[in-house]
Amino acid sequence: MNSIRQGNIHDDHFKHNFSNKKVYALLHLEGESRHDKYMALRVWEYHVAITRTHLTGGKKTIPFILTFVLYHGKGTWTSARSVADLFDDFDLYVDMSLKAPFLLHLGKKEIEELTRQ
Repeated sequence: MNSIRQGNIHDDHFKHNFSNKKVYALLHLEGESRHDKYMALRVWEYHVAITRTHLTGGKKTIPFILTFVLYHGKGTWTSARSVADLFDDFDLYVDMSLKAPFLLHLGKKEIEELTRQ
């Protein structure tokens, strides 16, 4: 297992075989002593930032990121415990946003057609 240190952030990354597939994985541990009602959103933002760094650093695929928030504060955690908890219908979000193609290629012909309308 290798470690990445950047400022006061410490993440461990490793390669492992999951279901006979070689997977590059990153373990992200976040310590929290206070309740943060937006923690699931922060985790999602961390995943995007980690992924961006990974891809702009020359990697070709998105790593598998596993995050654990280690809460050691007073009281019970009452907010979302996963990114999926932030959505009314997470499966619909995945289908309509993450799986749906986002590129509309507009060539000269398509642009001319749109400008006539």
